[in-house]
Amino acid sequence: MPTRMNAKTLAAKTEKARLESIAHWERMRADPMCGEEPYADDCALCTLLWDRECESCPGDCGNSPWRVAARAWRTLKDGTGTLERWRLAAQAEIDFLKSRKPKKRAKKKVSKK
Repeated sequence: MPTRMNAKTLAAKTEKARLESIAHWERMRADPMCGEEPYADDCALCTLLWDRECESCPGDCGNSPWRVAARAWRTLKDGTGTLERWRLAAQAEIDFLKSRKPKKRAKKKVSKK
């Protein structure tokens, strides 16, 4: 059962996890054998939102470059892929996560009567 938290708290935690996920992918892009993997155990967004069935996850693994990047990482690791292919795929995932920055909401004007 997901931990209950208000929408503002969840949004703040999700944004922090998005930034941590970007850093994770940047470390992996630089050194694919750094000890981190492109899977849920090493993803801050997955750690935060997995028990919520990924509800409102900005990572959107099903519609992001994640699958291509994970495949590129696996093939690099087993010797059938190339470092260039991996770095391009990892960069695509980084760019995707960066593009998911939440938009700031305009403050509502309160009318004085």
